[in-house]
Amino acid sequence: MESIDRSMDLALAALTLSERHEMEALSKDEFAQDNWFLHRGLGYVEGNPRMALTGALRKVAAGFSWVMSPRREPLVQIAYILSYAPISILGLLGMVLARRAWRVHSLLYLQFLGFIAVSAIFWAHTSHRTYLDVYLIVFSVYAAERLYEAIRRV
Repeated sequence: MESIDRSMDLALAALTLSERHEMEALSKDEFAQDNWFLHRGLGYVEGNPRMALTGALRKVAAGFSWVMSPRREPLVQIAYILSYAPISILGLLGMVLARRAWRVHSLLYLQFLGFIAVSAIFWAHTSHRTYLDVYLIVFSVYAAERLYEAIRRV
């Protein structure tokens, strides 16, 4: 719900005294620090697979949320919800309706899968998803057109 920077501050504040000493000893070697965090992260995933999966799903959900992440003032949130909710619903419907042309759209689907994979592992805010919104809008137009044609036939 908040900034990535805030989350990092909380994570660093949660380190034990011995962990802080280990980090201070590695302060001159960024690669060693990265490896230290990597091994701690992998150890956490191995020891807590359910929690790791839950966290991954929460991060992906934040990236596709109808509520901006990080949170903004109420008027901005309302404008965002009113614009993104229909696009996401119609975009997903458009993808389903266009499923027969999956080979043609496969690179677009891979873009979405790539975003999901990176978000699950690292982090996502709604702004990180912006490059996918163009595709959602195109699929939304396709869905709206198909719905319009179906209604017109009735």
